[in-house]
Amino acid sequence: MDSLDRYMSEVNQTPLLTQQQEHDLAVRMKEGDLTARDKLIEANLRLVVKIAHSYRNNGLELEDLIAEGNIAIMSAMDKYDPARGKLSTFLTHVVRNKIMNLFTEKGRQLHTISMNIKDEITGRELQDSIADNNDTDTDRMIAKEEAKKAMKLIVRVSPRQRMIIRLRFKERKKLKEIGEEMHMSGENVRLLLNDALEKLRAHMEDSK
Repeated sequence: MDSLDRYMSEVNQTPLLTQQQEHDLAVRMKEGDLTARDKLIEANLRLVVKIAHSYRNNGLELEDLIAEGNIAIMSAMDKYDPARGKLSTFLTHVVRNKIMNLFTEKGRQLHTISMNIKDEITGRELQDSIADNNDTDTDRMIAKEEAKKAMKLIVRVSPRQRMIIRLRFKERKKLKEIGEEMHMSGENVRLLLNDALEKLRAHMEDSK
């Protein structure tokens, strides 16, 4: 069982709240009770997973969608007014908006990252190989093919993992710094980075 499966298993074990329990906790939260707020968030993590599942297979990893949905409900919970309707209705709207914004944002980031990676490959790999006038035409062709392979491989990982790779290896940021920038723990950054590198290594081996 991987980390995502374990997470979903834990979320599904969280007891559902009755309408009265939800209302009482919401009232307490509005009065400043942080424990009540935490209970409401915990009880609705299952809702985030359900919504995230409906958006999977659209270019983003399920774990990325869940993470963004969780951030959305944590940020929006304090704005909930129990007098204006059900919490689940409010949170569904919040999470869907967050995920749709994520698709837009990641689309822009993907374009930027692709350009950065292209620049790095051109500067680091192709320039040295192609600029040498003593190279044969065959050598230059091989260099170009290797660069093309590298460009294709990077799309094998999620947009979030591409961002982590760029921040880690191009901008030389520490895992903790990346976590702060991307609103996740350093440990989660490490796991995503390791997973991305393993995928790239595997595809590089397959392409040999």
